[in-house]
Amino acid sequence: MRFDRPARKIVAYERDWKFLRQVVKLRSHTTVPVLGLWREKDDEFLWRQIVSQICNRGGTRWADVLKKEGRLETFYESVSLSKLRRPCPERVLNSYIAEQMRTYQAGRFREDNARSVAANLATFTDTSGHLTQLRKRLDELDCTADPIGPEVQERERKARKFLMEHLAFYQKGNKYQAKRKPPSDFLIDVGFARTLIPFDTRMKDVFERVFGIKVSEEANYELIEDFFVSEVFPALKLAPAEFDRIIFQHSKELLPS
Repeated sequence: MRFDRPARKIVAYERDWKFLRQVVKLRSHTTVPVLGLWREKDDEFLWRQIVSQICNRGGTRWADVLKKEGRLETFYESVSLSKLRRPCPERVLNSYIAEQMRTYQAGRFREDNARSVAANLATFTDTSGHLTQLRKRLDELDCTADPIGPEVQERERKARKFLMEHLAFYQKGNKYQAKRKPPSDFLIDVGFARTLIPFDTRMKDVFERVFGIKVSEEANYELIEDFFVSEVFPALKLAPAEFDRIIFQHSKELLPS
């Protein structure tokens, strides 16, 4: 696979298609979020996915450890909307969130994660403590009943852009807006997106080792998604979101060390 810069397109070779056909064989053994999930779930579900994106910065091992210990659900309950939206001074709230991050060792960057949770709580909740604006935007752009194609991709990217403009993270005490990966992951997790790819470290490694392409946020991120929608899906009926989940759940089988 190569990135044709002048033509601004991705070109695939037979060895690339061979790998993609291997990926397709694992689809029946892969868990993918049900489309429209966010419509069936309450705000606590959406908030949990936001907290998950915050804490997953740097890896998901923390969640694996808590799940193994039987404490993952308890952690999410400790930072649930019902707990955090109770009236209290900002200083007390921030201290409480930081304490939960330390107690459960949630993520690699716990101090920054605490700041991020507090910042996104303020951004996403309205005066009644609900995620009204987020839910409204998802409903407005909902295209889960439509066949995968450029129009669906455009609407999903609008939803991603909305999240990129609102979802914030802290790094070494400095606040910054999310890039494409966390919103893409969030939108797949809530059953909204099919045409987006969350390029985390694992996925970037796949594209470099298997396809020989170095993924760049600005240069080719969306061009790779375009390639999957225009070339891979028509040929193999493999949606970008499915490809992501198969790689995440079966990387050891597909990428032997």
